[in-house]
Amino acid sequence: MDSNLFLVIATLLVLLVLLIYKSGKTYPLLILFAITYFVQYIIAPYFFYFHYPAGLKVMSVNVNTYFSFTIPALLFLFAGVYLFSKSGGQPINFRDIDPKQVSRYGWFLIVISFFFDAVAFLQIPFLLPLVSFTIYLKYVGCFCLVFTQSKLNILVIILIYTRLMIGVLAAGVFVDFFIWSAYLFMFVVLRYRFSFLTRLFTFLLIIPIITTVQGVKKEYRDVVWSEKEAGSLELLLELSEQKRTEKNQAENYFESSSFVRTIGRLNQGWHLSMTLNHVPRYQPFMNGTELFTDITASMIPRFIAEGKKKVNDKEKFEKYTGHHIYGNTAMSIGVLGDFYINFGFWGSFIALFFLGVFVAVVLKYFMNRYVYTNPLYLVWIPFLFSYLIRANNEFYIFFNNLVKGLILFFIIDYLFRKFIDKQTQRH
Repeated sequence: MDSNLFLVIATLLVLLVLLIYKSGKTYPLLILFAITYFVQYIIAPYFFYFHYPAGLKVMSVNVNTYFSFTIPALLFLFAGVYLFSKSGGQPINFRDIDPKQVSRYGWFLIVISFFFDAVAFLQIPFLLPLVSFTIYLKYVGCFCLVFTQSKLNILVIILIYTRLMIGVLAAGVFVDFFIWSAYLFMFVVLRYRFSFLTRLFTFLLIIPIITTVQGVKKEYRDVVWSEKEAGSLELLLELSEQKRTEKNQAENYFESSSFVRTIGRLNQGWHLSMTLNHVPRYQPFMNGTELFTDITASMIPRFIAEGKKKVNDKEKFEKYTGHHIYGNTAMSIGVLGDFYINFGFWGSFIALFFLGVFVAVVLKYFMNRYVYTNPLYLVWIPFLFSYLIRANNEFYIFFNNLVKGLILFFIIDYLFRKFIDKQTQRH
């Protein structure tokens, strides 16, 4: 093992140990943030540059050009995050959560979510823009129900997640199930105070499951999308077993098709390298105008500005990468790409530092104002910051989700305290 690979893997292992350790004490958002970006911008591209010969054809710039931007960009981003992330609050005591109150809160969120699912089905125009946000509230409601003592509530969690699994199997798009299941597991860990070894064992169990699914995802989608067979768990297991029997037993795990496909899926550096190659050679730096548009578009409702920009805009991706997308495929240049096209090589480092500060300040405010007062509000953290820890999403998706999510939180919290739980007191 070369020294660079050793350093990369050692850094990842340290972050993972911190994640597993912190997950027993709080919701480790910032560590998840760091791991996601480290894996998708450093580890996956590293394998493509140095261990997969075909990967060199994927990356549009040489290794020195890529890492000379990416490494300092991430250092500046997380310097801003961690220098300003100290909340100064007391340790969260989850025993302070009132089981009856958190049960009412959870049911309230679930009812709201299914109500807007019905809105989507009935195509009620003026409410449709909210559906893309409220669809996930049912999972936030499940996080609440984890802290209750009702077997009925546990059954509801199982039913809601079974519904989610059936949906992803039918569509062949698995990311939502993995993400929201991981979020749920972290709250289960906090509720039942799993030991470090139990958390570690669960994590080690999840890795081969994810790589197995990634290894057969293409074949699974080919079958389902061509309507040769309905999507099902049985089909997924059948394809997985077929892949296993075809596997060369002498093959190194890191060279297996399942692992390579997983790394390929995680490689956000592919999009970033295209951006680094294309800008400013074919497109000039935007000097902040794109970012300003992202911010203003997030602040203005679509019913006021129907023509405002859309998330994962195909035209934007093609403009700044020179890569044409066909069909309904959606891609983004990512957060690092967004800041590069707006502020250039050196300017993006400073801008990313302030993005990190912004994330830390918003998180600190929410923790101090709400979570340390009533720990049940911790369930909102993954909802508000979900798109922050998906490195394949652009700044506009993150900021738009955060703004709309906070507005939704304030409205729902007000309605809950006003009409459902009048005894809730916060100071």
